[in-house]
Amino acid sequence: MKYLILLAVVILLGTAILVKLEGAELKPAPERPAPKAPEVQPAPKAPEQRPRFVEKYEDAIARKEGKVLVVFGAEWCHYCVSLKEYLKTSDPEGCVICIVDIDSRKDLKSMHSVRTLPTSILFEGGKEVSRKVGFSKAEYGAWLNRSLKERSAK
Repeated sequence: MKYLILLAVVILLGTAILVKLEGAELKPAPERPAPKAPEVQPAPKAPEQRPRFVEKYEDAIARKEGKVLVVFGAEWCHYCVSLKEYLKTSDPEGCVICIVDIDSRKDLKSMHSVRTLPTSILFEGGKEVSRKVGFSKAEYGAWLNRSLKERSAK
């Protein structure tokens, strides 16, 4: 019985509130000014630099100045993929990089006697000056730095 009386009171109060709301005027919310968008400053222009990565082997080797690192590898070779990622994150100074997929350029594989993947060859003036077969971060970084410094000293 108590619950029935309580239910009746809730229904009566709810009805009274609804009747009161129907007669009330609803006012729209005051308009707020739109926030201003921050001004975007143009990025400062970086000094002109030659590209670090060159797509075509012929373009890379044709360079008469500077050093060119040509990396022979394949997409299915785990060490080749790791080396490619390493070269993207490291910054060998004064060196242009060309990555050659041996599956699509078998002529270059035989021309440079590439038998193991990955094989990296450092060229200067179109001529081979140093070669590294295989990849481990510590050894590769040391070889590349040593080869680049030796060539710079001469």
